[in-house]
Amino acid sequence: MKRRIAYQQDWEEYAHLDPEWAVLTEKNKRYGKWGKDEFDRTGKSDIENILLELEMRRISFFRGYALDFGCGTGRLTRALAGKFSKVFGVDISQKMIDIANNESQGIDNIVFILNKENNLEIFIDNNFDFVLSLLTLQHLPDRKAIYSFMKEIIRILKPGGIFCFQLPTKPTYRPFKSVLLKSRGWLYYLLTTIGIPRRICYEKIKISPYMHMQYLEGDEVMRILSCHGDIFVSDSPYTTLYFFQKSFQDG
Repeated sequence: MKRRIAYQQDWEEYAHLDPEWAVLTEKNKRYGKWGKDEFDRTGKSDIENILLELEMRRISFFRGYALDFGCGTGRLTRALAGKFSKVFGVDISQKMIDIANNESQGIDNIVFILNKENNLEIFIDNNFDFVLSLLTLQHLPDRKAIYSFMKEIIRILKPGGIFCFQLPTKPTYRPFKSVLLKSRGWLYYLLTTIGIPRRICYEKIKISPYMHMQYLEGDEVMRILSCHGDIFVSDSPYTTLYFFQKSFQDG
């Protein structure tokens, strides 16, 4: 429980420090250098490419309810809103949700929800036609949490629905780098606790909360999902984009 609370705090801190960069960690965009229009264009491009790949593979599904799991400031949620009848975005950070709501004013078919639980009990079974999770599962605090949310997403996905997600297939951090980043995160909280402004710590001292990085081998992903439907992958050199279609017998 304490670990979960600490993980939530990490993302609240990032939401105050540099929310767009925390969502999409391009090196040259750190310290508030993402412009809103440019940031949103990346979301539109990602959604267009994902839907195009599904179309090219002749995978059909109903475009009713969609879920953006780990929505952050709504980069992908807003892009999905133009493709589905209703879109839900969930995130662990209240500040991220607040920003997402503010940035999405005037888009009537979006609902943003704060979810600090280790489950998706806020949603009923067989509820979504499409669930998307990019650059999110890798940041969960441990593999157990990844397994838990994968099972929850299968539960809330309609038979025939699509779950599109991304996960690294090998470690992102070398052991020394992981220890270094955790130490810098510990120092960030120490200094902010004694009164040094978070902005000074982040921009001047160059320290910030630890950003968890998990991975799952492809065989493990297949073991979790293959008994519930069909799965295929779109490979890149480091990470893997998975497309899962829930079996019509699994609902």
